[in-house]
Amino acid sequence: MWFDVVNSAAGARLTFTSGAARPRVSSSSSSRSYAQQHAWSPYRQGPKPAGPHIAASVHVRGRRVIICASLAGVADSPTGTDSGSSSSSGSGSSSELLSQRVKGNQQLVTGQLSNGLRYVLLPNRTPPQRFEAHLEVHAGSVDEREHEQGVAHLVEHVTFLGSKRRESLLGTGARANAYTDFHHTVFHVHAPLTNCITGTPMLPQVLEALAEIAFVPQFLPMRLEKERKAVLAEAQMMNTIEYRIDCQLLTHLHAENNLGCRFPIGKTEQVKAWEHAIVQHFWAKWYFPGNVTLYIVGDLDRPNEEVIGLIEASFGRFPAGNLADHGADVATAVLERLTANGSSSSSNGAASNGSSSNGNGTAALAAAVDSLPAQLVPAAAAAAAAGAAEPGAYVASADGSWARNIIINGDDATVLGPGVMAVTPDGRKLRHPVRPPVVHRHGCGPLMPSEPPAPPVSIFRHPLLQHFMLTVFCKLPVVTLSSMGDLKYSFMVRLLLSAFQFRINQRYVRADPPFIGIELDISDSGREGCSVSMLTITAQPVHWQETVQAAVEEMRRLQRFGLTPSELERYILAIMRDSAQLSEQANSIPSINSLDFVMESLALGHTVMSHGEAHEAMMAVAADIWRRSTADKHLLISI
Repeated sequence: MWFDVVNSAAGARLTFTSGAARPRVSSSSSSRSYAQQHAWSPYRQGPKPAGPHIAASVHVRGRRVIICASLAGVADSPTGTDSGSSSSSGSGSSSELLSQRVKGNQQLVTGQLSNGLRYVLLPNRTPPQRFEAHLEVHAGSVDEREHEQGVAHLVEHVTFLGSKRRESLLGTGARANAYTDFHHTVFHVHAPLTNCITGTPMLPQVLEALAEIAFVPQFLPMRLEKERKAVLAEAQMMNTIEYRIDCQLLTHLHAENNLGCRFPIGKTEQVKAWEHAIVQHFWAKWYFPGNVTLYIVGDLDRPNEEVIGLIEASFGRFPAGNLADHGADVATAVLERLTANGSSSSSNGAASNGSSSNGNGTAALAAAVDSLPAQLVPAAAAAAAAGAAEPGAYVASADGSWARNIIINGDDATVLGPGVMAVTPDGRKLRHPVRPPVVHRHGCGPLMPSEPPAPPVSIFRHPLLQHFMLTVFCKLPVVTLSSMGDLKYSFMVRLLLSAFQFRINQRYVRADPPFIGIELDISDSGREGCSVSMLTITAQPVHWQETVQAAVEEMRRLQRFGLTPSELERYILAIMRDSAQLSEQANSIPSINSLDFVMESLALGHTVMSHGEAHEAMMAVAADIWRRSTADKHLLISI
């Protein structure tokens, strides 16, 4: 007999069954919680519960539990579907369900100013009387050229700490900071609604500070030297064995692109040598309104229209980025080189991957822009040079690199390697992609010509390492969450991960296992722009063979036989309980967590859902997984 109890203020009602029937939670009180009203069970799809069941009331009297039960009824349909439905109609309804688009969060407001700056607003009342404002510049370490490694981080330091308006936030109850990653630089402020010193609203003051940080920085020589020392000290502090391991993992995972060699901290020997012009040039290239997104999440004390008006007042005065901002000589050089070399052969030996035969001039275009100091190229000419490439396509260079030309998904820009900025035919600079502008070599699909079938095993040794660790990676494209089918895929991934970890713990932990840890993770990464499947095995060096064998056995068993019926039910119920709890607690989620969720979702191209809408969609997906698994007698979850 298996049952679950859900408590409520007015007592609980519990239905439990033995044998074929399954538990179904109900409540005798109209004041039951959201989680109780929306609790998922495998047989909730139809209007009646499936199988004979017992309705019971549970009362606690001191240390005694009193259960009063009575026979409640028998369902008409053994599969929990509506009366009169057939397996064929169920299959049709499943296909219809999975093709539906998920509902976006109706409270999320997005927009764009005339100069190209994008904004995202989301009301959130936790914590009360406070808000988060994050300014995201879509440029990071992967945009650095060979001689610029670490310059994005240094620009962040100089612009943020050199701002007088940022200093004015001190003592007001606000906290401000900044960070640089592979594909973006973020300046963020956590502030109260009211300045505790002056009693004036904080939002206009915060917006003005962020505007000055991004668009009116003071690149004073004294400030540059001060922050240069701070960056070098930070690099020394980060140089731990854990950081070196992370760098090794990223180097091998992203060996084909700049994610594996352009770490945000940069190279200290370059940081020490940069002149003022190099640092300011990076800022001038990437810090323009069209390449920035502003996020405001919190307990805002005014309508969205007023917030948008404040954004316009603070940021609307800055002109859109233009090629002419880098000098007339640079603009002229770009156009002249494109006109002269757009269809000629390459002068630097870069391969065209067939461009010579079809006349698209890709290699010549790459050669032309490589020699330009501002690294700018009109998007129209770049798109023509790349030919009729599909989103996500690329053109490889002669040395076999994977990052020659990239067509950005959902954008009409073509990126030609690191440091290249696209502009419109009239010279307006275009927004950089949210994801890192790199090409990934995924772990599935056809091989490129002369590509080896598998990368070699890489070994990292260090005297400070005390454990053996084996990490197996596989990269896949991100499955953007926009439909119920996408949500079902994500749900099944969670089922597999839960089952694998439980099996590892149950089978080996009680038997004095030879390993320290075996973990399987499948996750989308906004900072890397891909989905990474990772199996990590940690053990004492002497036990490395037994540990690898244990992990391989469980992986093969899961791949070959899938989940058992009891596992399927257990983990579906567990996931749905977590989803119901998150939905019920949606109003108590801190603004910073909500903002991080929105930023990550938008970076991955997901539809941003509210927690309530997500839970409703999860209930429908869970029901579909259960119905199809039991109807087909096929419990192998395949993704």
